Amino acid sequence: MRYFTGDFHFCDDRLHLYGRELVATNSDEIDNIIIENWNNIIKDNDEIYILGDVAYTEEGLKYISQLNGKKILIKGNYDQQFTQNELLEYFDDVCDNIIIHIDDEEIYLNHYPTNAKTNMFNLVSHIHGTWKVQRNMINVGVDAWHFQPVSEDMIRFQINGIRKHYDKNVFAGELPSNNVKSDVDKHKYQLNWIKDDDDVSWLYKWKTENDETLIIREYEGVFIGTLSYKPYTIKGTKSEMEEKFKVKIGG
Repeated sequence: MRYFTGDFHFCDDRLHLYGRELVATNSDEIDNIIIENWNNIIKDNDEIYILGDVAYTEEGLKYISQLNGKKILIKGNYDQQFTQNELLEYFDDVCDNIIIHIDDEEIYLNHYPTNAKTNMFNLVSHIHGTWKVQRNMINVGVDAWHFQPVSEDMIRFQINGIRKHYDKNVFAGELPSNNVKSDVDKHKYQLNWIKDDDDVSWLYKWKTENDETLIIREYEGVFIGTLSYKPYTIKGTKSEMEEKFKVKIGG
């Protein structure tokens, strides 16, 4: 069986940076949890891809020798402190990234989500427990998986769930409320305005799938826009309002 994991940070006492202080008081406790969970799951003939940041110190790197299985390291930022030869003492292979196949699909493995490929599915780490899945990637870091390696079968299951998700709340990061840089500029990031057919000559309406509304009224040649999610108003000319809200007023 193949497994995937990453972000051990062996011998890293900065537990508060990763939310680990909720389950441990020092790095020894977390390190022992990771090692015990690993060896309860991984057998000597299993193949494990570790997507970077295995150790915070040289002493932490030595902990890799306690782990079962064939270990392949995809280097992360904390692994740059070690030479290739030092890493190869503990890993069967070391690389910056790699493409594997799960069934007939190419899967790109690298440490950084920002380096992910757009033309294939990605496995990453680096961001600890911040999130587990996105549209085109899975974070396999231990903090997102109860400090356990992730099996190839679980990766299949997660990919299927991502592609056939049943609820738009699964990807809440794509909702208008999560695509905002400031209240003042919120209207610039509004998505998919839908025209309301009940317009009259002086009143124009739009809405979104999330029932947020934009209403623009014309009064003595001045256009006044009102947004439901902040309520506030903006005044301007017709062209100014169309540019600001990315809509077409009238015919």
